[in-house]
Amino acid sequence: MLYDLILRYKLFFKSIFPLFSIFLAVILDRFHVFRALPLEPNITFPIIYYWTIHRAESLPVIGIFLAGLLDDALGGAYLGQNTLEFLFLFGAVLGQRQYLINSSFFMGWLILFFLSLGLMVIEWGIASLVAQEWMDATSLFLQNTLSVILYPWLTYLLNKVKD
Repeated sequence: MLYDLILRYKLFFKSIFPLFSIFLAVILDRFHVFRALPLEPNITFPIIYYWTIHRAESLPVIGIFLAGLLDDALGGAYLGQNTLEFLFLFGAVLGQRQYLINSSFFMGWLILFFLSLGLMVIEWGIASLVAQEWMDATSLFLQNTLSVILYPWLTYLLNKVKD
C-alpha cells in the first residue's frame, strides 16, 4: 500500500517536472541568475526544446503559453512576444519530433541552433517594428549562441533527472 502511494507520487512528479523546469528556467532567466557572465544565456529555449523532444506528452500547450506570459510579465517585454516565441518553438519541434528523437545528438544540437536563430530573427523583428528603426542584433545573436552552447550541459542535467 505504501509502495503504491510512493509510486503514484513518483509518477505524478515525473509527469509535472518538464513543465515545472520550464517555469523554473523562466524565473532563473528573468531574475538574472547568470549576472556574473558578460552575457546572460536564455536557458528557457533549450529546455523547451529538450522536453518537447523527450516528453511532449507532459507539456500541455496551455502550460507553454502560460510560461511565455510569465516570461513577458517578469521581463517587461511586450505581452505575447515570448509567448509567441515559446509556442513557435514548441510547434516546430513537435512537428519534427519523430525525426529529432532518432537523430544524433549533434544533429539535434545543430537544429536547436537554427531554431534559436529563427527565434532571434522574430524577436529582433518585433523589437525593430516597435522601435520603428533597425535594432542592433549583435547581443541577441551572442545571447542565443551562448544558450545553444550550454545545451549539452543542460541535456546532461535533464537526462539525470528524466529517468
